[in-house]
Amino acid sequence: MRKPFTLIPAIVLAFFLLSSAGVRAQLQDTAFIVGPTEVCIGQCATYFIQGLSPNCPNSYLWFLSNGVTLTNNPGGTQTGITICWDQIIGFQPGVYTLFSEVDCPVEVIPLTILVQDFFQPEIYPFTNSACGIDSLVSSTDCLAACANSTVTYATEALSAPPTGSGLVWTVSGAQSYTVEDNFITVTWGSQGTGFIALIVNGICPGENSICVEILDEPVADFTTQPPPNAGVVSICEGQTVFFRKREPGSGRVRMVF
Repeated sequence: MRKPFTLIPAIVLAFFLLSSAGVRAQLQDTAFIVGPTEVCIGQCATYFIQGLSPNCPNSYLWFLSNGVTLTNNPGGTQTGITICWDQIIGFQPGVYTLFSEVDCPVEVIPLTILVQDFFQPEIYPFTNSACGIDSLVSSTDCLAACANSTVTYATEALSAPPTGSGLVWTVSGAQSYTVEDNFITVTWGSQGTGFIALIVNGICPGENSICVEILDEPVADFTTQPPPNAGVVSICEGQTVFFRKREPGSGRVRMVF
């Protein structure tokens, strides 16, 4: 006896096949923008659409989250575009999202791009020289330090270097130096000129350097009015005291009271 034809399994099978085909079609209808996600201001980078069907027409619209349309950007190709992140044409460091629309039923997933500025580290004295000179700018436009003194210098910790960067310190004119994070402690050598250089390695590298005038430890030699008595100057409250160095042409003098 022939078994009756069952319609329900056939319908279920057909629905499953159609659903699977729909899922595959949905997966095939998604494309992605690929390219550098971290760039430096002024650099050029090329971006492509990945996953497009060969049957898609060669008509693409590129635009950014800041409202800039890049359709006619020089260097644009059928599936790619070259963007020069230049301040001259209005780009500033920040986060941008790159979008693309194509003339076919495809969803193009946008790409987030971080545009960074080149990092120029500032170097400044963190502690004073132990011999009474407080790292003021000297007559040669360098920082000042005493011979054989130890001074700690720093770079701006709050101006954090770009992602993936590292600090490389070099020193000349020193007996020794030690580095700890954003700080460098230098024991200077004899009288002369020293240098501290800092390189920031990373996505957007930068560098800076300073010179340090290494001075002999000063010896104070001056007279006072009223004159001292047994090395002690006695004055009354409100009285004016005059200090005069013995050798007027011997150099710069800074008095600390």
